[in-house]
Amino acid sequence: MKKTLKVAFLTVFTLVMLSLVFMVTGCGYTFSYNGIEGTEINEDGELIVYYTNGTSESLGVLQTKPGNNGGNTTINVSGSSTSVATSKAARSIVDVITDGGAGSGVIYKYNEKDDGYFIITNFHVVSYVDDFKRMFISDSIEVLLYGNEYAEGAISAKYVGGSMNYDIAVLFVKNNDIIKASSATTVTVADSNKITIGDTAIAIGNARGEGISVTSGVVSVDSETITMTAADEKTTVDFRVLRTDAPINRGNSGGGLFNENGDLIGIVNAKTIVDGVEGTGYAIPSTLAVNVADNIIDNCYGTENTSVKRALLGITVSIIDSNSVYDQENGKIFIVETIYVVEATETNLFGSSIKPNDIIKSITLDGKETLNVTRQFHVIDYLLQARVGDTGVLVVERAGNLVSLPFTITEDCIVTYN
Repeated sequence: MKKTLKVAFLTVFTLVMLSLVFMVTGCGYTFSYNGIEGTEINEDGELIVYYTNGTSESLGVLQTKPGNNGGNTTINVSGSSTSVATSKAARSIVDVITDGGAGSGVIYKYNEKDDGYFIITNFHVVSYVDDFKRMFISDSIEVLLYGNEYAEGAISAKYVGGSMNYDIAVLFVKNNDIIKASSATTVTVADSNKITIGDTAIAIGNARGEGISVTSGVVSVDSETITMTAADEKTTVDFRVLRTDAPINRGNSGGGLFNENGDLIGIVNAKTIVDGVEGTGYAIPSTLAVNVADNIIDNCYGTENTSVKRALLGITVSIIDSNSVYDQENGKIFIVETIYVVEATETNLFGSSIKPNDIIKSITLDGKETLNVTRQFHVIDYLLQARVGDTGVLVVERAGNLVSLPFTITEDCIVTYN
């Protein structure tokens, strides 16, 4: 079925969001990832992978190279690892079509109780501004699965909630016959806190509103802050993002950025368009994106609330030292910052136990994995997981000693973050 496009060209600033405004008769996609049942090398030297659904594929011809000085043998596969990663990743990508435009989304989590799926996209994909500069959520939101990008494949989606300041929104779709007949599945999420420069970056999304397409590159910057105009077209916001040189196009908004394993490392949301600058696309890091998404699901799904509820500890922190560290075990270089307490409010969650110049070492919420704090953004991102009543421990270094500071999340420390 032919797609009809009507592109609304926006005034070009240094940074632009990437949803595409158009009218379309159909567009979209599907996928699902099967587990690996076994592998073998056939008589032609191909590495064959057998999946649990009964299918198999060749990853290419193996080539061996003896290790130096009698060391381990290196085995290379001549096939395309990018192709394998893309095939896995694309199974979780959808087109997002609204009454005002088009973008992309990622199938994130299955809801067993209501037999449906939560989908992550950008807030600016599902919102719009009218002629009077008033912002609304689109009345009509549909998603389409890879390989089924026609009007007949459109699946109605419900807006659960979102945050303009994080540029993340969550949708919900019922597990209907279209999905059941497809190979669609939830995405595998990587820990974006472990990303470093040079890592593989594969962008998959509804580029130009013409269906799912793939571009690839590397991570250029693992974490930085960009300032731009928000979805309401009047508020200036700061987004924490990672930068990539993978080509990013309008319509990629809300789609995924994936690593060499096909695991999600970011939600694409912007690019730089200016003469003399190339290869500067941006994505919201995956760990931040899913923390926001889970916050929306927990605080909004099944309620009238549609906003993020964020916990604050009542302290101001800053960077006292920053350096690069080379990890010989995996051959990667990481930035490590030393984070210290600048000041604490009178209503902070630690009372007089917290002191200026305390160096923050780790933070733990009950039931959550302990996070070793080596970047300034770690504590803020982590606290998106906090809910009223949760208890936790902040470990600080003071005068060379480690001090554990317990805290409890109260209603008073929760703020709405639109």
